[in-house]
Amino acid sequence: MEEASRIYRKLVNASNYLSIGELQSGHTYLINARNSNVGIWLPEKEGFLIRRIKMERIYPFVEYHWDQGEPYGTVRPFKQVDRSPFALALLLELANMPFPDEHDDAATVLAYLHEIEERFPFPDAYREFAGE
Repeated sequence: MEEASRIYRKLVNASNYLSIGELQSGHTYLINARNSNVGIWLPEKEGFLIRRIKMERIYPFVEYHWDQGEPYGTVRPFKQVDRSPFALALLLELANMPFPDEHDDAATVLAYLHEIEERFPFPDAYREFAGE
């Protein structure tokens, strides 16, 4: 746990993240955010659709790119790892819903994000971005 905390602290202050202009719509990235390490870029939202866990509830949620500034910009993206298999319209629909976990396709999107998290576990897959 100490190693994970050390790497997380380094990523929080990292300047080697990808800018908004470097990101591709609908692609999945390794990120550093308050609530996730993986997200799908949604340029219309200037944020990432993530798999958020809060009080035993797991649901799609949007966190915004760091360059949006305080208090909303919380995500530093580091590396593109996949092209999401989902239509952008579906991802935006989830991003705009008050209770996106009730959408028929939410479980599929959440399972996809979880699979990417499993393929690129924190902190191992993030060492290079922390300068280690």
